Amino acid sequence: MTKEFVAADVLHEYAVRFRIALTSSDFANFLDKMDPMKHLKEEFYIPCDDNGVYLSGNSLGLQPKNLERIILEELYVWKMSHDFGRPWVSMSDICLEQLSYILGCSISEIAVMNSLTCNLHLLMVSFYNPTKERYKILIESPSFPSDYCAIESQIRFHDLNPSECIIQLKPRANEYVLRHEDIIDCIEKHGDQISLILFSGINYYTGQLFDIKEITDAAHKKVILTFFSLILGCIAGFDLAHCVGNVSLFLHEWNVDFAAWCSYKYLNSGPGGISGIFVHQKHDHRPLKRLSGWWGHDKNHRFNMDNELRPTIGAGGYQLSNPCVLSIGCLYASMQVFKKTTMSEICTKHLLMSSFLRLLIEEYKLPLKIITPVKDSERGSQLSLLVETTDIDKLHDFLKSENITCDVRKPNVIRVAPSAFYNTFADCFYFAGTLNKYFNQF
Repeated sequence: MTKEFVAADVLHEYAVRFRIALTSSDFANFLDKMDPMKHLKEEFYIPCDDNGVYLSGNSLGLQPKNLERIILEELYVWKMSHDFGRPWVSMSDICLEQLSYILGCSISEIAVMNSLTCNLHLLMVSFYNPTKERYKILIESPSFPSDYCAIESQIRFHDLNPSECIIQLKPRANEYVLRHEDIIDCIEKHGDQISLILFSGINYYTGQLFDIKEITDAAHKKVILTFFSLILGCIAGFDLAHCVGNVSLFLHEWNVDFAAWCSYKYLNSGPGGISGIFVHQKHDHRPLKRLSGWWGHDKNHRFNMDNELRPTIGAGGYQLSNPCVLSIGCLYASMQVFKKTTMSEICTKHLLMSSFLRLLIEEYKLPLKIITPVKDSERGSQLSLLVETTDIDKLHDFLKSENITCDVRKPNVIRVAPSAFYNTFADCFYFAGTLNKYFNQF
């Protein structure tokens, strides 16, 4: 039987086998030499000097070095050849194959389009259909404000009251993350009234990775039998902004109904980078309501100009307009780098780096709390550090003065997320040492 991979155990085994102190700079350097992805750091521009560390890939990923060439090439084609120099009509398709590997689905189940919140609205038009019996939406707390605004406005659009329709599941008293059993119990208890479950794959504040498969399974089991008909279970949808490119996903196999994500975090496609959607192929031939546009029209008939809509089968049918070529170019640049590794390598390194960082912080016995779950199955790259004994803005300013880039999420969390592509174990060591330096002042 193959031994289960546990990142912290692997680190301890390496330290013992090679006789290197687990929380030493020598061990960090050893891990960097062993790293099968170390060469990929050269694929990115690092906006820090040689002593600086960028740990904010969960907020904005870094720029791939090939991006400038790709964008300038498209601008040159536009300048010199206009649209005859490029098949721009199919430009949105060039990223789909690599994205399908990252998301664990077929190409027909995904589309690259719009922004994340816009896509959530389009998907909720199809998948939030409140009835007298089923009208509630289950979300986690804390919810990302943009998602909450979209959900609330969708409810109001149906002339319903958000306070009566939103179930916002909160952690237990004196806890920071949701217990998986509490999520399943909530679905079991309220499922007959829940129309839609719309969770984040990873919570933006705590870094908690939810069990997408089990939540989806629990949602779909809530079938209602009436005298006249059988009503399908709750719809399971996910905001995967902090998952895509960070953790392993198998959306088709998990039977997820729909999902949306942005691409400017772990996918490194630039500020405001283009979003994407997933719609499970089981919905391909269901008569779902949707807001349509001509780019969702079957390609073979799109330019017939006959005003007879023939939607593309799959997620592509949700496209409204042709996407910006430059936005697609930014995402394509990143996809070319993703092709040089695997999601298995990426996810393994994310877990090893965040585990190493956790061990270092615990070794220093710093007066802060890591609220991100310990288990590998419940997190990705991000660690969320709860700061209660000092002014969080002063701590953040100190980190910036030491050339460390991370971010603050109010009221009192500092988020750090080492990226498998461009961060090193030495970066983690430097960050933890700098935290220790700050608290040793007092």
